[in-house]
Amino acid sequence: MYTVLALLHPMASALGTTPGQATWTATAFGFAYAAGFLLSGSLSDRYGPRAVITAALVAAAASTAAVSAAPNLPTAIALRSLQGLTAATFAPSALTYVVHHIGPRLCPHLHHQRHARRRHHADPRPSRPSSAGARSSGSVPP
Repeated sequence: MYTVLALLHPMASALGTTPGQATWTATAFGFAYAAGFLLSGSLSDRYGPRAVITAALVAAAASTAAVSAAPNLPTAIALRSLQGLTAATFAPSALTYVVHHIGPRLCPHLHHQRHARRRHHADPRPSRPSSAGARSSGSVPP
């Protein structure tokens, strides 16, 4: 995100603007990067982390190439936003992939415990007999 700061003067002269205005490229990337983190979790849940990682890498490569060919500042800002959005989708999806696919191989006992807890908490049956019959007879439930 901040690597562009060292290139502000050459970028500004190439885009025909001032270095101060060229800082908007870094700001746009930062905002889009933050938004991408919020969106990528649901994308990873819906389409799977592997698909999101693959699409994010392709999109990030394409958007990075497009940024280098931007003819003016507004186009560069829009493409840097797209670059930030695509770059942000990679990290959460990669971490999801590691947790679900690599983690169980490295620590199978932790994976087993986690699934055992899920089964225990997901069990809709009551842990003791219902006291509905006792309430209908007027007595106090145990």
